[in-house]
Amino acid sequence: MADTMTQTPASHNRPEDHEIDLKLVINLVKNSYILVIIITFFFLIGGIYYAEKKPAVYRSVAMLDVGGDISGGLSSGSESSVTALKGLLSNQASSADVETVLLRSPYVLGRVVRDLGMDISVSPHYTGFFNRKLARFRASPGNATVSFLSVPDSLLAKPLTLVVRNHTQYSLFTKKGIKILDGVVGKLAVTRYFGSPLKIQVTALHAKPNTKFDVTKQAVSTVVKSISRGLSIKEEGNGTNILALSYISGNPKQAQKLLSKILAIAVQKNEKEKLQDAAKTLQFIKKQLPISKADLKKSETKLEKYSVKSGVFDPGSEGSTLEGSLDRLQTSLDLLKFKKMMLLERFTSIYPSVIAVTKKEQQINQEINRRKAMLEKLPVTGEKEEGMKRDAIIQSEIYTALVENAQNMEMMEASMVSNVQVLSSASYPTSRIPVNKLAIVFSSVFLGLIFSLAIIFIRHMLSPIIEDPDVVERIIGIAVSAIIPFSQKQMSHNKKCKLDKLYANKTPFLLTKESPSDISIEGIRSLRTAMQMSLLEAANNVIAITGCSPGVGKSFVSSNLAALFADLGKRVLLIDLDIRLGKLYQSVGKTKSPGISTYLANQATREQIMQNVVPGKLDFIATGLYPDNPSELLSQSALADLIEEMKSQYDLVILDTPPILAVTDSALILRYAATNLMVLGVGKDQMKEVIYAKKTLEKAGVVLTGLVFNTLKQQKSGFGHNYGYANYHYTYGK
Repeated sequence: MADTMTQTPASHNRPEDHEIDLKLVINLVKNSYILVIIITFFFLIGGIYYAEKKPAVYRSVAMLDVGGDISGGLSSGSESSVTALKGLLSNQASSADVETVLLRSPYVLGRVVRDLGMDISVSPHYTGFFNRKLARFRASPGNATVSFLSVPDSLLAKPLTLVVRNHTQYSLFTKKGIKILDGVVGKLAVTRYFGSPLKIQVTALHAKPNTKFDVTKQAVSTVVKSISRGLSIKEEGNGTNILALSYISGNPKQAQKLLSKILAIAVQKNEKEKLQDAAKTLQFIKKQLPISKADLKKSETKLEKYSVKSGVFDPGSEGSTLEGSLDRLQTSLDLLKFKKMMLLERFTSIYPSVIAVTKKEQQINQEINRRKAMLEKLPVTGEKEEGMKRDAIIQSEIYTALVENAQNMEMMEASMVSNVQVLSSASYPTSRIPVNKLAIVFSSVFLGLIFSLAIIFIRHMLSPIIEDPDVVERIIGIAVSAIIPFSQKQMSHNKKCKLDKLYANKTPFLLTKESPSDISIEGIRSLRTAMQMSLLEAANNVIAITGCSPGVGKSFVSSNLAALFADLGKRVLLIDLDIRLGKLYQSVGKTKSPGISTYLANQATREQIMQNVVPGKLDFIATGLYPDNPSELLSQSALADLIEEMKSQYDLVILDTPPILAVTDSALILRYAATNLMVLGVGKDQMKEVIYAKKTLEKAGVVLTGLVFNTLKQQKSGFGHNYGYANYHYTYGK
């Protein structure tokens, strides 16, 4: 049995699967620059087209003041009472932030949608994608006006078909053709659809009989979201409460109409709210007037009776001064209590204004208690009478303030003006919004670059291409024995062979003979040196050379390596075992048959298949005629016997084998060699293919000794055109 290789591959550290290699990234971009240019160019064309054909949009603008005062000028009464009630009854200026939220809310925009009928769409009915796209180039079939439409939730956003019967009658169908109702123009048509009411009112029909229209009822919330996207609201300056509004639409009239409606609803809403607040306040004041009047009358009567009985308190005494301050404090306290009652009618106890009034009330109570304590220490001279006077004064001021402000609130109701004022109405846009074509073009180029780079990296991640020997060594775990640079001379010869098959058969070409100083030959010389070192420890003198896929240049490496070993004075035998489509005979200028397939089929002897290339140094065995059963022939013991015998007759036996992934023949052959090389086509082979090829050989008991990087492409990075000998697809043939 032939010797098998027992040598283990060199050990290498395997990187993390997601390790980023900058050199690999640069090479990826360099090697795919044409793809980047093509994709970016198409994005550029698309950007230019979009910039030229972008639909026109228009902007209507308006200004709104949301900080006015609607108090209307309260009349002044006593300094202590009316001033306090003014602060309570006058409305605070609206917050710009709050008003902005309200203007964007369904509360306002929902009314806009319903009032303008924007939740109802009517359009001509077209069947088929192309008919819809070509509609813009056709004459309009007419129009229909639907002023009201109410449908069950199940029909929201689903088109109904309105069919014109004549200029006054129509029918309504579902999309599936189920008739819903018949209607008359100008009258509300009502029916039930699966138990739910459906109503429609068509106010005008201008179309021929049997003309169809799609009528769709959209959810108000959906239309509100659409409007909100085109609506812009910004405060002019900080704290000015002046809002700048704008709305963008493809229809200038629609933009102005919608923005005008928003302004009108904002003003109406504010007026209504202010009137409601004023009415509530007036109602509360009128409820308190009889109570306050009765309290005043009671205090005055009580004081009058006591004065007649007890005499008068000395106003110049210290006690009189304290009594005066207590009067003022008590008046303030009663007004605060009144103010608190009114606030609690509108707000909760945790509202900031209520909390502030409560705190002030506590402070005044503390001061009253302190002054009362001081008064108690003085001689009691008319103290009771002074207390009665104080109560009478307080009740009089409260009653006067209530009467004055009741009158003021009645005047305010009659002359109420919204504190939301339109400073400038919605403008009619006379020109479209300018299109920044340059920005669109630059953006399209940028997107094209990003998209093309994404494709490159995704493609590489899914199936990375062999380009960097360091990366391959780390991932595969096998040393790279040599890197063979690109050869322009070999490329030129291959092009001629492709154009003229007769030229290929009649013109032998070994690069090591035609151009010994070629840079590619220098690369193969380095491989020869590496193999000399490897053979010193190898179990036999057989080198098998294979590849992952066709077209990677394994035959180029095999033939030139054999010739270079022969130049050292070694006796070398080169065998082309690619008996399906091997063409090494063209390179060395020999015949295809008889060859190894002829020998294995017992149709030729060993002597008959031997062909001399370099007398006494390099012999060659061709493929022979391509057989129908190559795997069966290569499995015979005759091949093992032949290789075993040749090992002793030659210093070196080089086997050129078929690609691993194309056929299974390589696994049969590589078992006979102690040194197995796999040629990788730089820029052609994919990492997953190399990994799979290695696993395939390992399952067959074959261990790879080294990898050979064959540079197939000529670029700035050194990669270019394919010059392998095996530029073909694997098929059976003769």
